[in-house]
Amino acid sequence: MNDDDIESSYEYKGDDVGNCVRCDEDTWSGHSLCRNCREIDDIQRRWDDLED
Repeated sequence: MNDDDIESSYEYKGDDVGNCVRCDEDTWSGHSLCRNCREIDDIQRRWDDLED
C-alpha cells in the first residue's frame, strides 16, 4: 500500500485530523485510532502481558 492509498482511506478535515481506522471517529495528531480505541488497545495489551 502506498501513501496515496493510505491518504484516500481517510477523510482529512485538516492538517492533523483523520478518522479512526476502527470506528471512524475523528483522530488527532496523525493517530490511526481515536482516543477510545487507543485506550481499549492499551487495556488489551495489559491483559495480554498479565497472561504471559
